[in-house]
Amino acid sequence: MGQARTEMSPLIKPRYPLEEYFELERTSEEKYEYFNGEVVCMSREDPQHSLIEVNVLTTISNRLRESDCRVYTSRLRIKTPWLV
Repeated sequence: MGQARTEMSPLIKPRYPLEEYFELERTSEEKYEYFNGEVVCMSREDPQHSLIEVNVLTTISNRLRESDCRVYTSRLRIKTPWLV
């Protein structure tokens, strides 16, 4: 005998206004990313990841030294014009 089939509805992710995301960022110890109304908690760094980040940032920064470009760590929060 076959198993009964049940239909599942798609998982609906809640959408958040930008103001709620900013409030979460101000009051939380965790780091989040916001895209199209979705808020995603980012994982914490471990020492190995931090070392890789330092090495990559140093290499890129050295190559961009004579340009107007700047290199920042992932801890910097930015707002892009197309986000809002």
